[in-house]
Amino acid sequence: TTWKEESKVPRISLILRDVQTFMELRSGRLFGQGVKTKSIDEIRRESLIENSVVFLGFCSLSAALSCKRSAVSASRTDFRTGMLMTATAAALSFRLLRKSTRKNEEKRAARHFRKCQQTVQNTKNASMTS
Repeated sequence: TTWKEESKVPRISLILRDVQTFMELRSGRLFGQGVKTKSIDEIRRESLIENSVVFLGFCSLSAALSCKRSAVSASRTDFRTGMLMTATAAALSFRLLRKSTRKNEEKRAARHFRKCQQTVQNTKNASMTS
């Protein structure tokens, strides 16, 4: 038999955890253990991809709308300019909406993670006192 089997005294286990969640100051995005994004490199990679897609879309649309054809009238030029401005506004609106949505999701995930950690801690405390 081992000393654990012979012991009749209740045993207490204590686990200390250091859960760290950080905020990237430039974008306001959260990263770390309490949210989906685990490192600042993931934030930077996602930001680079998003910026590249918006830039390439803007360039493609700009090239398509500004290609010169014979006998382009002034009204057609005005239409193209309006389309380009609308597309630019749509791209910027999309980025702002995505940033706001992502930030809310990260805050919700961090709160949920913290609440789960507190529940686990309260359960352990209750079991130790009884």
